[in-house]
Amino acid sequence: MTQHFLAIEQNWRLLLESFGDARLLTEQNRDVAPEVRAELLTRLETLETTLRALESCWRPIRERVPVEEAETEGDSAQTTPQRDYYLPLLRVLCEHGGRMQAREAVASTKERMKERLLPKDYEPAETGRIRYDYNIRFAREALKQLGLIKPKEILGQWEITDAGRRADEQGRIPTQPVEATSPGQLSLFG
Repeated sequence: MTQHFLAIEQNWRLLLESFGDARLLTEQNRDVAPEVRAELLTRLETLETTLRALESCWRPIRERVPVEEAETEGDSAQTTPQRDYYLPLLRVLCEHGGRMQAREAVASTKERMKERLLPKDYEPAETGRIRYDYNIRFAREALKQLGLIKPKEILGQWEITDAGRRADEQGRIPTQPVEATSPGQLSLFG
């Protein structure tokens, strides 16, 4: 069930990233009349606001489902395990100052993991997106649930938390969510 929930959240993220791309292209397109460009930007903004409102309605549902691996048992022997993406993603974010555009983070994480990825990781999933891409994005969602990546983001950017930096430094992922303001969060890393 968690895999389905993560897929819904992933699709929200992809849509929000697409809004950012569409907004940028619309703003930069000088071939479109200014009044048409303004109307398109307003419509994009309205759609984005609606999507964010739906996401906030979704959160109470999602918070009741525990974090699990985003893979099925049948795929685990043929694809890189979901958890193997966590530390490389944190490392990539740390190396880039703690914040990156989502697409760049996916590409850099894939590059970092190229020796570990299996042939099936390069195949398209049922939706057509390449499996490693989904797995990196699912890893981000799981890390977000653990408090290692910030839940609020600038459109299309992923940002690491202080706890995420510590996990990267220690080379270990905590098994329980880390509270951002918890004074004892260091103890969770052993």
